[in-house]
Order: sequence, then C-alpha cells, then structure tokens
Amino acid sequence: MTDKTSINIIILNTYNEFYSIACITKNNSFFEKKYPISKNNKNYILFTIDYVLKKSKLIFSDINLITFGLGSVRTTGFRICISVIQGLTFYKKTPVLGISIFRALAQKLWRITNKKNIIVVIVNKKNRISWEEYEFNQNKNFLFLKDNKYDSNIQSLIYTLSISSKKFAISVSNFDIYVLLKCSLKKYNKIFYYKIFDICIKDIISISYYFFYKKKYCTSDKILSYYKII
Repeated sequence: MTDKTSINIIILNTYNEFYSIACITKNNSFFEKKYPISKNNKNYILFTIDYVLKKSKLIFSDINLITFGLGSVRTTGFRICISVIQGLTFYKKTPVLGISIFRALAQKLWRITNKKNIIVVIVNKKNRISWEEYEFNQNKNFLFLKDNKYDSNIQSLIYTLSISSKKFAISVSNFDIYVLLKCSLKKYNKIFYYKIFDICIKDIISISYYFFYKKKYCTSDKILSYYKII
C-alpha cells in the first residue's frame, strides 16, 4: 500500500482504551493526540480535532476523508465517535470510512511478518471467537478478505487451520486461547503466532488511502447501516 496521498485525512481511533485523533495532510505532515475514553469525551474529541487541524494548518473544509475505527462491538467510544462525525459532517458531506479492527490488525500483522496469509482472532467475554482470514495480493499490493466466521468456537477454528494447506500468521486477542491454538496446532508446523492487539495509526492511514481511491466510503447519514464493512 502506498503512503503517498493528495488528500487530507482525520482519523478517529477508538479501538483501544484511549482515543487517538490524528490528521495527515497532503504533504504528509502528521499530528496525533491521545487520551482515555469516558462517557464525557464528546467535547474533548471536538477540541482535539480542532487542535490537530490547527497543528496541521488546516480548517475542517480542507478535510477530504474522515476515517474511524470499528470495534468488534458497539462500545461507548464507538457511539460517541459516530455522534461526533455526524455532527461535523451535517452540512459538508465529507466522505466517511469505517475500518474494522480485524482489518487494521491484519494490516499490522502483515507489516510485521510479511506473511501472505493472515488470521485475526477476537475472543469475547464468553470465550466465543470471531475470526477473519486475509490474503496478500502481490499484484494489487493489498490484503483481501478471504474467509470469516463470527460467534464460533475455538475447536472449529483449530479444525479449519489443521486441514488448510496454507501457512498463517495469527493474531489472538486472548492469551489462553492463544496458548490453546499454539499447543493444538504445534505439530502442523505451519502457524506463526503473534499476540498484537494495539492498533497503529499508520496502518489505518494506509488502508484509508486504498479505499478512498476505490471510492469505498459513505456519507455520515449512512454510517450506522455501514457498521461492519471493510
């Protein structure tokens, strides 16, 4: 994926235990600010957007794309983020792009390992798992979604991996599940494990460029129906 752009992007990352609000400009200037998430953060987000715009020497009308993170559930951070975006874009229909936690982690894992086949596993509080498989396309220089399963069990994933002829790099959100997968599939000698679960802004930016030029975005009035997209 290229890092060259002719657009200005605001990124609202609510994947983690903090907000990360960043701006990258047409000349590749980059500014970012982080702070903990709370129910009263709506005004702080607006102030921070204003702050990063000023640092970037931009005004909101200069922004070509707003990118935000989609977690595996609709968290407080996500709801506040959507509310802010809808308010900001009420008059100026700035393109909006939601990027799922699966894709953002897959992008980071690919960048670290350079493995063609990537699987991201997210475990919920009841130890049910959701996973997505991505494959890197050399010609298009991009990761494409190949397979997925949501609200499943770990044995189903173990079986899927055991019969596959591919070699995978895998990111797992839960340490116990991480250990179980590693022990269960050790004999197949074709799995590379990484427990990475913090999202990097540079990966979100890279994905944003690709989908912007492919026109895979929406306007703010369609965000909620657009929830589990990219």
